[in-house]
Amino acid sequence: MYYSGMSVRDIENNYEMMGIKVDHSTIYTWIDRYSKMTSQYLNGIVPRVGTWFRADEV
Repeated sequence: MYYSGMSVRDIENNYEMMGIKVDHSTIYTWIDRYSKMTSQYLNGIVPRVGTWFRADEV
């Protein structure tokens, strides 16, 4: 939800409507932790590339 543009307080209100009580600071902590985990994972991905390439007229 956060990455689609919702604010942390809007996410808190959304959970509240579902009957789940979560503070906005807790949601921000989740986002921070998830972002760090995702960043570490993506930085570890190394593309396999060859030594040649093909050029086309397009």
